[in-house]
Amino acid sequence: MKINYRTTEEIRKHAFALLKGISFDDLDEDFDLGDKCQSLAHGKKPIIENFINANDEFDFLVDEIKKLKDSGVALTDICVVARTKKLVDDYIVLFTRAGIRSYAIKRNKVDDRSLDGFRVATMHRVMLMYGKEAEIKKYVNECCGGNGLEMAQRYFSLFRDYVLESKPAIIGHFDLVRYSNAALHLYDEDSSAYRIMALDALRVMFETNALLEVNTGGVARGYVSEPYPAAFLLKEWKAWGGEVIINSDCHDAKFLDAGYIQAEEILLSLGYEHVVRLSPNPEKEMWERVGLH
Repeated sequence: MKINYRTTEEIRKHAFALLKGISFDDLDEDFDLGDKCQSLAHGKKPIIENFINANDEFDFLVDEIKKLKDSGVALTDICVVARTKKLVDDYIVLFTRAGIRSYAIKRNKVDDRSLDGFRVATMHRVMLMYGKEAEIKKYVNECCGGNGLEMAQRYFSLFRDYVLESKPAIIGHFDLVRYSNAALHLYDEDSSAYRIMALDALRVMFETNALLEVNTGGVARGYVSEPYPAAFLLKEWKAWGGEVIINSDCHDAKFLDAGYIQAEEILLSLGYEHVVRLSPNPEKEMWERVGLH
C-alpha cells in the first residue's frame, strides 16, 4: 500500500527515517524504498520519550493530558493509544485510581461522543476513531475547501493511479472512503457526481484484468452494514465482464467467513453466478471459479 490512512505524514516520515539504508523486497521483483508512499492527513511532528519504568511513563501521560486540557483541548478529543487490549485495560485502571475520567473504545463499538473523559484505545481501533474521522474531516476542511466530494475525487484518482502503476492481481478496498462517510456524512453516496467519479476510476482499473475484492471485514467489525464495493459498482463490474473474489479481511480466525452469506446474496441479486478463489494447486492454476447457490 502506498496510500497511508492510519498515520499522519509527519509520523510516516519519522518512521521511514528509522529505516534509512535498509532495503525491502516489494514482492514484485524489485525493492521498496518507501519513496512513493504518502499519507493523506497531517499533524504535529512526533515527540519521542523514553522511560525507566511504567510509573514514570504514566506520570508523563497524566502531565501531558493536563497540559492539553489547560490549553483548551476537550478531553473527548484526547486519546491514549496502546499496543494491546491488555494495556488499554491497565491504563483505564491506573487513570481511574488517579481520579481521571477515561473511556475505553472497544472493538466493534462506536465512540460515544456524549461520554465525558479522554479516550483509550488500541492502535488498530484508533485508525477508525481518529485517523478515519477527525483527521479526514480536517483534511477535507483544510485541503478540499470543506468539499467532501473533492476528497472522494482525490481518493479515487490516487487509487486509480496506483492500480495502473502496480497492476495488482486483486483490487481491494476500492471504495473504502465509505467508512469515513458513514460517520461524517461528507457527501451523498447516491448522488450522480459521486457515482460517476467512482465508476470512471473503476472502469479504468478494469482494463488491468485484476479481480475485484468484495470485502466483508467492515461488516464483521460493525463499521458498515454491508460489504463493499457498493452494489452499483459491483453491478457495472459484472456488466463489463469482471471477476470478483470474496475476502473477510478478518484479522481474527473467528471472523474468517463473516459476512460471506450476505456477500453471496448481494452478488446473486446482481446476476453473478460464480466467484473466484485461490486454487488448491496454484503451481498449475492460480485461480479457480466457484459457483454461487
